[in-house]
Order: sequence, then structure tokens, then C-alpha cells
Amino acid sequence: MPYFAITRRYLLVSVIAILIFNGCGVFESDTNNLNESVQFDLKIDKNELGPGEQFTALYTARNFSNKNIKLATSCIGFAIIGVYKDGENAHFNGADTGCYTGLGSFEIGPKESLQFEWDINAFTLSREIGQSNFDTTLVAPGNYKLRVYSNVVGLNGKDFVVEPEEVDFKIQ
Repeated sequence: MPYFAITRRYLLVSVIAILIFNGCGVFESDTNNLNESVQFDLKIDKNELGPGEQFTALYTARNFSNKNIKLATSCIGFAIIGVYKDGENAHFNGADTGCYTGLGSFEIGPKESLQFEWDINAFTLSREIGQSNFDTTLVAPGNYKLRVYSNVVGLNGKDFVVEPEEVDFKIQ
């Protein structure tokens, strides 16, 4: 058998093996690497504040890859944010955001980030039925947690889960 025929046969077998192994996930595809190329983090501008003060929360999704990524969400909003004390919702003004039914889609370019900002106040607003103005109640001093739940459920068409992020802070 000529050398050329043997080389072509080995080349063909090698290409088929690569295709089979790649389909079985033996070789990592570029999409799998995207999972490690996306980072989510939550930061606040103050870790200690007084009752009634305002602070800002910033939730960032960063794309470290060289390709666009598409994130699908289970709600129109990207994330839900809340304040908790001893595991219970503390109802800070500006932090009890809900989820509007509907799917969302967000795209982040290569080496870019997507940011969401909330201005949160260390008080609650409430009113009774028929009352025209809100009553303002300052939150009690103590240790609190700001928690953000991402609504992201997909990355480039594949299922994807983002763990909740938390930041501790204190009301003096």
C-alpha cells in the first residue's frame, strides 16, 4: 500500500475520532470555557450607615472572554435584590424588587461588563388603605445582609445557574 494512502487513512481516522470525542465532551469546546469567563459580583458603597441613610448597591456581570455572550433570564429583570436580618426580609426602601413575568435577554460584548445599580434607603414606607401619604419608619440598628438573586437561567443557549451574592453591612 502506498505511503500516501496510509497517511490519508490515518488522517481520516484522526478527524473522525476528534469529532466523536468532541461531541462526547472529551475535548472542551469554546462554549464550555465561557462558563468560566463570566463573573458576577455585588458591591455596596457603604458598609456602615445610620438609620434612614441611603447606600448604593452595584451588581456586575463581567465577560472575560473574547466573544459575545448571551444571557437569558426567567424574568424581564436581570436580578432581584433584598435586605435580610436574621434570615427575614427587612423591607428596606428600594430593595424589595420583584420579578415581572416574561423572559429577558442580555448580551455582553468581549471583555465588557453589564451593571445594575440600586439606591437603597435604611427606612421603610407604609400606608393604610385610604391614607394619602406614606409613613416612614427607620430601620433598627444591627447587622444586615444585602442579597441579590440573579434571574439568569441560560448562557449562549445552554442552562446556566448563577449563585446568589451577599454583602454584609451594619446600621449604627
